[in-house]
Amino acid sequence: MSERNDPNSNLPVAKSKSGRGRYSQLVSAIASLNTQMVARVATAANQALVLRNWIVGAYVVEFE
Repeated sequence: MSERNDPNSNLPVAKSKSGRGRYSQLVSAIASLNTQMVARVATAANQALVLRNWIVGAYVVEFE
């Protein structure tokens, strides 16, 4: 899969580092991943709700 089409291409990756920086980098990567996934879920939910509302509106127009 090309990087342009890969939905995971922008996800943070915890790079291996020795010392204390590894833990803080891991925590930062997890927090960033969570933020990005929450945004994706919100976008998907909004799209589904808009589609639902359009379909309900079409049903109402047909019923009239």
